[in-house]
Amino acid sequence: MRKLARARSRRVRLQVLAWPAFRKSAANPQAALLARELAALDVDVIDWTPLRALSRPRHLWHLHYPETVVYRRSSTASAFEAVAFLALLWLARLRGVRIVWTVHDLGGNDGLHPRLERWFWKCFIPACDGFICLSERGRTMALERFPALRGRPAYTVPHGHYRNVYPGTATREDA
Repeated sequence: MRKLARARSRRVRLQVLAWPAFRKSAANPQAALLARELAALDVDVIDWTPLRALSRPRHLWHLHYPETVVYRRSSTASAFEAVAFLALLWLARLRGVRIVWTVHDLGGNDGLHPRLERWFWKCFIPACDGFICLSERGRTMALERFPALRGRPAYTVPHGHYRNVYPGTATREDA
């Protein structure tokens, strides 16, 4: 029995640097709901920041919406942010951190900097060790849009519900 207890105490908890985890839950609680579920499974989930990416390597870096780094109005600011983000991503990989991307969108929604965005995806996709899609159709579309993802571990995890987040005050008619 003591051996089992010692083995459990030596077990290393999976550490996930999540972008985002909890910080953006007011805008969209989906990532925070996922982070809470992972924490309930004894996974150490921490919100990503550039400093944490540099100073606290984790086992896994889980990303939602990486393309937001090219959303600045200024092309110079977007280029700087994209280069800095990709440098942190590749540094994490050099340290042995695995990169997992949850695919929500297949490209930017505003198209402010199309050339920069194409370059970003060309650099980002090879850094992914695996990806998650919210449906089988989403997985098919991701592989069509990003053929470099072929052969990478891919998982389909349906989008969770928001029943416990928003009050259920709407009537059936209003809904």
